[in-house]
Amino acid sequence: MRKIQNIAFVLLATLFAGCINDHIENTLCRDGVLSLNLSTGATTRTDTPNNGVGEGQNDNRIPTESAIKDIQFFLYPNGSTESVNATFAGRIDVTATDKTEQTVTVPADVINKLCPNPGDKCDIYVIVNYFNQEGEDLTDDADTSRATLKSLPLTTEFYYLDIDLPVGPESFVMDSEVFSVTRGTGDDSNKLISETIYVTRAAAKIMLEVNLQSTVDVSGVTWQPVTEVPDANQYFARISFYNGVKEGVIDDDSDTDPDGKDIADSASSTPYYHAENMELIPGGISTDITDPATSSVTRASSKAFTHDAGLYSYTSSWSDNDEDAPYFKLSIPWRKVVEEGQDDNAAWVTYDYTVPISLKTNQLVRNKLYLIRLNVGALGDLDYLDPAVYSYVVLDWEDVSMNAELTRPKYFVVEEEYVEIYNEPSYIVDFSATDIVTAEILSVIKPDYSQETAVEDNYIFGSANNTNGDTTFSPSSGNTSPFTVSVDNSTDDGDGKSITLTHTLNNDMDSNGFDYVPYTVVVRATMTITDSAGNTTTMVKDITFKQYPAMYIKADRNTGGNIVSDSQADDDKGFVFVYNNQLYSGEQWQVVRGCYDGGNTSNKNPNMYVITTSVVEEPYILADPRSRTAQTGSDLNLTTSFNGKSLTYYYGSSTDNKYYLAPKFRIASSYGKCGSTISLTDAKRRCAAYQEQGYPAGRWRIPTYAELDYIAKISGEGFIPHLFSNNGNYWCATSRITYHTDGSIDEAEGANNSYVRCVYDEWYWGSEPIADKTKFTWGDEKIW
Repeated sequence: MRKIQNIAFVLLATLFAGCINDHIENTLCRDGVLSLNLSTGATTRTDTPNNGVGEGQNDNRIPTESAIKDIQFFLYPNGSTESVNATFAGRIDVTATDKTEQTVTVPADVINKLCPNPGDKCDIYVIVNYFNQEGEDLTDDADTSRATLKSLPLTTEFYYLDIDLPVGPESFVMDSEVFSVTRGTGDDSNKLISETIYVTRAAAKIMLEVNLQSTVDVSGVTWQPVTEVPDANQYFARISFYNGVKEGVIDDDSDTDPDGKDIADSASSTPYYHAENMELIPGGISTDITDPATSSVTRASSKAFTHDAGLYSYTSSWSDNDEDAPYFKLSIPWRKVVEEGQDDNAAWVTYDYTVPISLKTNQLVRNKLYLIRLNVGALGDLDYLDPAVYSYVVLDWEDVSMNAELTRPKYFVVEEEYVEIYNEPSYIVDFSATDIVTAEILSVIKPDYSQETAVEDNYIFGSANNTNGDTTFSPSSGNTSPFTVSVDNSTDDGDGKSITLTHTLNNDMDSNGFDYVPYTVVVRATMTITDSAGNTTTMVKDITFKQYPAMYIKADRNTGGNIVSDSQADDDKGFVFVYNNQLYSGEQWQVVRGCYDGGNTSNKNPNMYVITTSVVEEPYILADPRSRTAQTGSDLNLTTSFNGKSLTYYYGSSTDNKYYLAPKFRIASSYGKCGSTISLTDAKRRCAAYQEQGYPAGRWRIPTYAELDYIAKISGEGFIPHLFSNNGNYWCATSRITYHTDGSIDEAEGANNSYVRCVYDEWYWGSEPIADKTKFTWGDEKIW
């Protein structure tokens, strides 16, 4: 096997470097950031800020049940329906609540998929504290549609029985409506910036304020409530709460749906909880509260009691006098006042009061504070008679803005999901991941150009073997070497985590089955996440590797029809011109036979082939094969002007070295074969005046020996249909050769007439044809 080496471009090296590798990295294809601004807004999502009933006068003590412990966010295409899965999701454990302008990393492919252009918008939905309270990470679920997320269950125990516990929970599960996220512009084009995202609690809060008259006269006897008794007194005012709902869902839309959730539909046999004998604390909830219905003002007195911790319930609805209706039992100790100075603990009797929550809507709605005020001016009854007078004020919970520091605890990001490999045996793709990653080869394909109609996605079949974590795919036929993918999950070596594809190319054109087309290998990388319960979810990334050999071809079919004879001038002629002629006209060098000439020849290939070279074997030399001296139309006896232009600057092939090989060139199809052999002079004239499929005249030339040799080899191997006549003689830039059916060529002696097949310097002129391929056009330009 010949030694392979990198050989510098002889001429135009800088130009070639820019032309060969057209892949330019998109400056926006880097990971970006998502800026979230959360507010535990008390305002219902159907009202505007500061328009809630009693705003500013509700529970203003700390905590306000608005702490954020974790955030799960879900990004969707703009305007997507509730049934669409999230394009990207993340969970954030919040470690600080006093920071603003916080961000979370979002992969570049997510940004570009959701918001392709600067200024584009996508949708975001947020769930807060679900992981902290319910213990479930939702971001890796298979179904991340909003319809499914909103219906997930909540089972938090709400109530406190011990007076020494804090005054209520710090936080609740909350969620948002759909808000917009906008991609930045200019230098901020890798940023996604959200609107203020209002998250609202999935539960209702009920608070009780009890105002007692200082004395009550009954049948000439004065009674005094427990509020007048010193702290050492053993009697306490107490409250019990019944039919609180302990099951719910993240969002049942009860803040917009008047029907609410019917607790009778609960899957549990015990959807209620009862909180009994909770102590009331002296002191008012607020200094004054305005009743929106009557505009009257109630002032708290020193005889007020509250249930400081609050009570909570998921959404509940009931019918009048329904057994499902929540209610309170209030217990107040009273004593007779016999005379001043009597024993403080004498003759205390605890009277009970039933306090139904008879709201007009018969409903407890999420994210509402139900403040129930009881004005007790009579003794109760052990049979739960109802002498208390009560009224209700329904408030929004306090609006507390909150920004959170955002991090992503579960992530899997690969640095490249599509890579091109040019004549290298392996390629490493780095990745970042929180859990172990495995990889397997999903498919290996390569183009098949062996027939006139090319197959671009020809699958290679074989068997896969997994050994020590490395997956090897061995093709079942041909001489293709195995493909191996390995994963490095360790960062101890200092190189970081990576996935490596290895495949050794065969660039020896003297061997059988040398590589002449690129391989496309799709590798699937999978990160498996196992939770504490042993449940597993996966995050998947597909990486496409496109590996090019040292020299490779691509078929470009001439779309012309079948020409069956020289005389049928009105047939489609393959968009081939020689000096503005199609089919036979003028001298012999101008004859165009067409792809199908009525004979039995195998030389009827309708494809042009583009050959690209990155590394060459000795003795070939990667170079610009064109002459450094321009010829004019007069020099070549091509003086006719077409479409207002004459041939002025023509650069034929150089004769300096027969092993010169253009880095990228196109060879004419069998539409361009000669009608008969012609002289070298006429061969030069023919190529100078040749045009095919919109690639204009003035740019084609006679091929070099090296260029003919490569085309002959791939034709002889059967990689492409025949392009040359068997045992035919052909002109090259430095001599003439004889083509043999096995794909070999020999230099022929003498200067006898020969055929010619012209080539086009695509590395210089580019791959785009002229707009109108039905017209002959001079496309020459001054180069040197």
